Amino acid sequence: MEPLELKGEFKLMDKNFINIGGAFAPGVNTLLVKQLAELHNQNVDEINQIIHDRKKYFKDYKEIVDLKTRPDFLKKLVDNDILDEDYISNENNIYLLSERGYLKLLMTLTDDLSWELYEIMLDKILSVTDGFPDDHMPDTIDIQLDEI
Repeated sequence: MEPLELKGEFKLMDKNFINIGGAFAPGVNTLLVKQLAELHNQNVDEINQIIHDRKKYFKDYKEIVDLKTRPDFLKKLVDNDILDEDYISNENNIYLLSERGYLKLLMTLTDDLSWELYEIMLDKILSVTDGFPDDHMPDTIDIQLDEI
């Protein structure tokens, strides 16, 4: 596993998100569940429970990483005022999602913002794939959350 590092911020729906490099493929934006809970006006425990209930659908190190397994990096998040020690000690899991992982999470959330974001991302995916015959579909489709 590559070393984790703070890579700056990006905006999603006018909210700044901390981007953490080294958890997923290069260039993939990341989202802490704590920040997602704030964006969706939900409790972190509720979002974590959704993830726990569907954990088998999230691919480790492609869509989700539990930062509790990386105490060295959690200290860096505390030192940079991104998370606090109370939060870290009270949570069983501190999930970091890739954009792909967030899209899977959006499918399970029922708030209006989730539906809006899911539709935007779906439209972007479909606009990229429109006009491709099935046997010539691109292997990957690059949709960046900071474009929303």
